[in-house]
Amino acid sequence: MEDLLQVGVITTTHGVRGEVKVFPTTDDPARFKKLKNVILDTGKEKLELEIAGVKFFKNMVILKFKGIDDINDVEKYRKKSLYVTRENAVKLKKDEYFIADLIGMKVSTDEGEELGTLSDVMQTGANDVYVISMTDGEEVLVPAQAGAAVRSRAYACREGSYLPEQCVPPAPLYILEGSYSHHPLLAGFYDLKVFVTCSKEEQARRLQAREGERYENFVRRWIPLEEIYFAQCRIEALADLLWDTTNL
Repeated sequence: MEDLLQVGVITTTHGVRGEVKVFPTTDDPARFKKLKNVILDTGKEKLELEIAGVKFFKNMVILKFKGIDDINDVEKYRKKSLYVTRENAVKLKKDEYFIADLIGMKVSTDEGEELGTLSDVMQTGANDVYVISMTDGEEVLVPAQAGAAVRSRAYACREGSYLPEQCVPPAPLYILEGSYSHHPLLAGFYDLKVFVTCSKEEQARRLQAREGERYENFVRRWIPLEEIYFAQCRIEALADLLWDTTNL
């Protein structure tokens, strides 16, 4: 049993006065308001830090630690995890478990056939996904709530905020659309990946018709970011089908 439980990961700095942005890995980000201390795993040692301030921004938590007042003092802690002791952990309800206590458990079928070992749990926001290391050396991803409805909140880039939560019931077929729907973290969930494209000229014509005065912002900001994402993650190359819609 792990003595420490992860509650977040430092993603980057915030401002110049030593604050950091933290991606919460706890189900209740508001609990940071009640925490007095967290433990930072630097990779070489574990440091106990006193929390001096807590703010929230979108899906992130912004923390200020006592005695750390300069950006240069926290820059080195990017991508480092924050933990709490079990004494400071949230109280579990019936049939709830900490992820740390699930890792390493044997996975079997309903008939008792051993499949492998639970090696990780991916938290996608809508539904946890179990990563199972099979006995034959392969790795399998299994949704924690297969066949059950899940709740999801889409992010609206134009408004800069999340849309109201929606319930998504199970169905024989789902079509997921969007530039980031092909992200490598999601690739294992699809039966078929289709990359829809068109010429640069046609892209410009469609965006001008759709966005109007916002078109210049797409050219200056969103298109360059999207092209970097496509190149780094090899989105087009890893698709099952390529559909050129230029002449449609």
